[in-house]
Amino acid sequence: MIFRIYSQSASEFNRTLWFPTPTLNYIPKKLQYFLWLEILMYTFCFCVILRCVQILLKTHLIHTNFSIIIIAFWIQWIEVFIAKMINLRYQYGIIKINEISRSIWWTDNSSEMIHLENIEKIQPLYIAALLQWHYVYSLLLGVGGVVFERLAATYFINDYEKRKRRVIPTILILSTHIFSIPFSLKAIEYKIPIAIILGIVVILMIGLFFSENNRSIWIPSPTLNSDSYIALLIEIFLMIICSIVVIRCVFVLLKTRQVHLNLSLAISIIWLQWFEVALAKLFMLPYQYGFYKITDSDASISYWWTSDSSEMILVRNYESISNLYIGSFLLWHYLYSLIIGAAAIPVERIFATFFIGDYERSSRRLIVIIPFLITHLIAIPLAFSSLEYKTSLEMVIGVFILQGTYVFGSQAFVVKYNKKLQSLSINSNKYSLSRKYQISENLRVLNMIQTFVIACFVYALIAVLLFYLTVLQYFSGSFESFINHIIETLIYLNPMFLSIVIMHSNTYWSRKFWGFRKSQTVRDVKQKTSIADETDIYFRQLKNAWV
Repeated sequence: MIFRIYSQSASEFNRTLWFPTPTLNYIPKKLQYFLWLEILMYTFCFCVILRCVQILLKTHLIHTNFSIIIIAFWIQWIEVFIAKMINLRYQYGIIKINEISRSIWWTDNSSEMIHLENIEKIQPLYIAALLQWHYVYSLLLGVGGVVFERLAATYFINDYEKRKRRVIPTILILSTHIFSIPFSLKAIEYKIPIAIILGIVVILMIGLFFSENNRSIWIPSPTLNSDSYIALLIEIFLMIICSIVVIRCVFVLLKTRQVHLNLSLAISIIWLQWFEVALAKLFMLPYQYGFYKITDSDASISYWWTSDSSEMILVRNYESISNLYIGSFLLWHYLYSLIIGAAAIPVERIFATFFIGDYERSSRRLIVIIPFLITHLIAIPLAFSSLEYKTSLEMVIGVFILQGTYVFGSQAFVVKYNKKLQSLSINSNKYSLSRKYQISENLRVLNMIQTFVIACFVYALIAVLLFYLTVLQYFSGSFESFINHIIETLIYLNPMFLSIVIMHSNTYWSRKFWGFRKSQTVRDVKQKTSIADETDIYFRQLKNAWV
């Protein structure tokens, strides 16, 4: 939010302030629910931080200096909590500066700024903004503190674990605040261009991932230097088939109108992102089948994951695996996007239930766009974290299992809720015809995709189970290599199987997908029209009118 101060005082004349909060005087229909929801979320976050700090202080899995730096910046989140408690009253219009409602993070257009005669009206907001900016810059600069602590541990490698050296975290924390406080004041006074702020974020994020000399990289592929060219030909053939299936499936989804366009778009986006796998394979196949060598040995390597450093592949320089790194990032990004983006399917039906009065008549593309953006905002850092071996194996598997359970559970909840609405609509006259139609449409679509959701859940469960068994070295020898190829096929060629499942959930989709045409028959049938038939005809006409 940008404020422009016009005051008679020379010190405040034409003063511009940037407060890092997007809304002002936002008054939703159910204000108390939104207000208490935010308070509840911030309180929950506060409890999580206290619990994390308690665990770090009680356990000694890492050096105390490292724990001190992390705890210092976690506890600093209290600044955000205090700032939010101040901002809430202004954001939801409990205290009003003026009658204008705003929802904007940043602007350089003077007409979109909020114009005030003096700063006294927004002094609490100024304090909250200072706390927020100070927290943001402390967090960003604090990332460098984590890196420098590890550099110090490397420099004092002989006795670092034996000696305290509390001066290291003290200097790093003080240095962070020495820089973050003036940066915060400059940001509030609108004297730091937004490009510089974004640049600092990008540089520090890059520095976090590429600052270590001794790095471990987790490539999400089980084979390296394989000499099985038959497997290579089979893999290329299957990828061509998979690409044809994906294109055909998306064509049928978008060409027909068996479900709301938002649901078709949500599924189509998930399928089309599979081409990220195809691109990743172009980078990785030369390494997997020994055309490019990254080690002196020609021995074939076949395993998904290991914690034993003696089994890891030693690489002398990053340039030799740059293409492998790019391909691996694309694969990790696809995997996280797939499992997180799958939530868009039940979310779309939740909104269809919420906007039950007019959902079929309106587009509401934000229902597709917002989950899509959220998916990639979460998937990109998770992909980098997994690639740089900064997430544990249990965490990766846990994310997949929890998200799969959420998708399956939310689907079941929406089905149950719509069935309850349907039973109420039958026994009540409060529901209009449009609402009754939307309920029946929700149930039709939910029943149609229910088989698909169950298939996805079982499919992912089998892949994760096989993957975990290989990590536990349950298989051995050539059979282990065979199982690794099966797992890789299940993970990266999933549209080839799941697309067919969703196409067969609807007869019309199935005919379109396989290219069948319904035979035309001509017959003369005389039948009496009952009241039930007339009602059914009305609903069909109503549906056609909305489509």
